[in-house]
Amino acid sequence: MDATNEICMVSTDSQQCLRNITPWKEYWKITVRVIRMWSSCDPREETDEPAFLHIVVMDKSLNKIQCTLKNVINQFREILKEGELYSISRFTVVPNIGAAKVIKHRYKLLFRFDTEVIPISDVEFPEGSYSLETVESVVQMGQDSVYLIDVMGFLISVRDYSDVELDDGKKFKLVLIQLYSNGSYLTCNLFGDFLTKMRLALMNAVSQPPIILLQSVKVKIYEGKVVVQNVIDCTKIMINPDIPEAICFITRLDPSESYFIDSITLGNGFIVADVNDDFVNLSE
Repeated sequence: MDATNEICMVSTDSQQCLRNITPWKEYWKITVRVIRMWSSCDPREETDEPAFLHIVVMDKSLNKIQCTLKNVINQFREILKEGELYSISRFTVVPNIGAAKVIKHRYKLLFRFDTEVIPISDVEFPEGSYSLETVESVVQMGQDSVYLIDVMGFLISVRDYSDVELDDGKKFKLVLIQLYSNGSYLTCNLFGDFLTKMRLALMNAVSQPPIILLQSVKVKIYEGKVVVQNVIDCTKIMINPDIPEAICFITRLDPSESYFIDSITLGNGFIVADVNDDFVNLSE
């Protein structure tokens, strides 16, 4: 087996391999593409002002790591752009702990006041990629996930609920959607203002249900059943994404199923697409 498949070999570019990053080396210099950016509030503070800026970066070997900015947001906000390439050095490496662990890496990076971020250009650097779970694999998970996952499926139902109070006392709108793929159904709880977006996506479908990509959602076991749930400020939802992974999703579908909408049923607070003569059971 080629050793480069197991570990980033020591070379002139070894500093840049994100898989090699540990706290036991003081100076790192990485060349990466920013593939995700989002802001979040500090739950300990009673304010809606973002306290953190989070980014996910990817190196040339498609390794990824999460970075967090707290007191230096304004210093880097205008420099960092999603999709752009950078040379980054002078940061702190810490254990990857917390509720929203987006990347399966033991560590994450903290930007400092002396962190250097330099925009660069490299036409051979790969674009962003997704590490997708299938609907079929998610419904087989037997416990809550430690890391957030990405999952893709056909949107076949949308249901609106009244405001739901979370553990911290805050109330959010709840939209329950169901994704479908190869005979498996996955229930997704979306907290936030997603109702109009999801309803229009399904209502505007001409013949086939829309493909939905849920990025950075958590897997929960609720009353013995697997559901996924968005993370406020972190989860990203894409409808009919124009990405290679969507093509791969379509090509691996069971050819015995048509995935065409036979009819759409509207009710009080819900909308359901009838696919392959198999209606969704909203009571489940």
